[in-house]
Amino acid sequence: MELYLLRTDGGSRAAEKPENRDSEAEAPQSGNQVTSPQWLGWKRCDFALPFARPSRHSYLPMTNSPQGVLFDLDGTLIDHFNVLYRCYEHTLGELGRPIPDFETVRRSVGGSMEVTMGHYVEEDQLQEAAGIWRRHFDKIFLDDVTVLPGARELVEELSKRGYRQAVFTNKIGDQSRRIITHLGLDSMIEFVLGANDTPHRKPQTAFSREVLARFSVEDSRIVFIGDSPFDIQAAHCVSRPAYCVTTGTHTEAELREAAADGVFPGMVELARGVFSIELELTGETA
Repeated sequence: MELYLLRTDGGSRAAEKPENRDSEAEAPQSGNQVTSPQWLGWKRCDFALPFARPSRHSYLPMTNSPQGVLFDLDGTLIDHFNVLYRCYEHTLGELGRPIPDFETVRRSVGGSMEVTMGHYVEEDQLQEAAGIWRRHFDKIFLDDVTVLPGARELVEELSKRGYRQAVFTNKIGDQSRRIITHLGLDSMIEFVLGANDTPHRKPQTAFSREVLARFSVEDSRIVFIGDSPFDIQAAHCVSRPAYCVTTGTHTEAELREAAADGVFPGMVELARGVFSIELELTGETA
């Protein structure tokens, strides 16, 4: 399937080019590059998305290819959920609250820890619960954290090809940096911007603007990669594309509904669809 950008005075959206459109002469191009940025009409997308047709809210870039990549952390680059669940289990046990099973907590995660904790404790217990959770997390957060399949290989390959890479997360910034170092990804990640590094969090526009301002790449050449509707909103609020994997807590249907610009089962498929990279998995996760 060939995808095109329909450009109008009102903006751009991704779509299939109808068969009854005029020939390629109607859309002047040089290879895959748009040669007339002022022309309004059909333009071929610069890289294909084989797994998911972009939504009607698509923000596919109008550049040759991305140069900067902003990765989410949990559910995108790393699997940290065993640790997170142990923290909820410990906290609720301390407070004498019923302890939900692993999958129930997984489905309820989204946004901040306080939002998730609010599903399991009364409002007047939330502050105490959050304190217990954080203290336990500080003790164990490096115990059981792994890189998701294909994530290390993609980061390494992008680094070799000269891409600038950073992590943009709602996880506490200091802990996120320690995790990236612990996993040996720090030499390839330019910086980590997380919670408490600024007053903001995803999907607040100010947070997205802050991460773009810190990145030494032209905004139009940056893509966001994540696993949640918050990641999509964080990208779209600054008119950047968001490509998602279903290795986190959200399903393909949920990510499509949230207007992801592409949804992929994992990093191997995302690497192929977005960057035209065929990854060779090493199996290294620690």
